[in-house]
Amino acid sequence: MFSRVGRLAQQAQVEPDADKSARLRQASRLDTLTDYIRATLDDTTRLRLKLDNPLGVAEHIIDQTQSVAHEQADALTRTRERSQPSSR
Repeated sequence: MFSRVGRLAQQAQVEPDADKSARLRQASRLDTLTDYIRATLDDTTRLRLKLDNPLGVAEHIIDQTQSVAHEQADALTRTRERSQPSSR
């Protein structure tokens, strides 16, 4: 549902024909969703939701990147240990 709303709203924004743009915007029902959000959430909550999503995505990417970096560091350590001559 949200992807359809997003696509129609985006098409409405870039549509040069004002009438077609208005029809696309109306079909997306984005205005209805926006009105509902404004009526049910206060400014602070809306701002928190707006900021939390990108921060959550960034946090997830950082966690994944750190995990990969640790795995690569471990692999390099094992490779280095195997390549060093043993002292017997």
